Amino acid sequence: MKIRVISAIIMAIILVPVLLIGNTLFDIVMIILAMGSLQELFNMRSHFKPVPFAVRMIGFILLFLFIISGSNQNSLLFSFEYKYVVAFLLTLLLPIVIYRNKETYTIEDAAYALTSVLLLGVVFNLIIALRDIRLAYIIYLLIVSISVDSFGILAGSLIGKHKLAPDISPKKTMEGAVYGFLMSTILASSFFMIIIDNNADLLLVIIMSAALSISAIIGDLFFSAIKRHYREKDFSNLIPGHGGILDRIDSLIFVILIFILFGTIL
Repeated sequence: MKIRVISAIIMAIILVPVLLIGNTLFDIVMIILAMGSLQELFNMRSHFKPVPFAVRMIGFILLFLFIISGSNQNSLLFSFEYKYVVAFLLTLLLPIVIYRNKETYTIEDAAYALTSVLLLGVVFNLIIALRDIRLAYIIYLLIVSISVDSFGILAGSLIGKHKLAPDISPKKTMEGAVYGFLMSTILASSFFMIIIDNNADLLLVIIMSAALSISAIIGDLFFSAIKRHYREKDFSNLIPGHGGILDRIDSLIFVILIFILFGTIL
């Protein structure tokens, strides 16, 4: 626990100033985190079958292009140009024909690479765009993600008795999930009404915060399922006491995706 707390403090010391400063520094750090996340997903896959070097390089290049393109940074409406999507699909599907070896690269391998690059590309593109629009949006989403995780762990350790998903994440409990959900919804809704928009529809804000809190729990379980599938505890050992980058942002990824669905009504 001590190592976990120390690592969390160090991460906060490094990342909070980056978040507050924004601009190019923030973009560069997000790109680095995205690349590290993709590396973790490729390494996880390699426990089952090695990811060809060429595919890795293509994935990193496409991820970079996804992150820096396609967003309208003046609103919460986002889109990608078709030419990028077509290039993305063709570039990761063509190696199936080039390798022509099921032991090297198959349609299943291509699907894994496509999903990994697309998911991370969209999410980190949105993070950068949201930071450019308004810092408070990022803080709001972080409140949701951190609250669900922190209060879930606290309640789970104190009163947790019933397992939430024992086959996926043995330590998570229903009591922890419920308490994390409630505290996250309350704190996030309060922040939104006080800091972001005090004229917003309170009921809508509560519904949105509740939906985001649920998505944080689902995101955590989703990435836990990936780790269990490959029989790994963490995505990497990059952060002492925490695991890898994806172990820290797993719930945030789903929170961001669901938040964008509310973008047209904010």
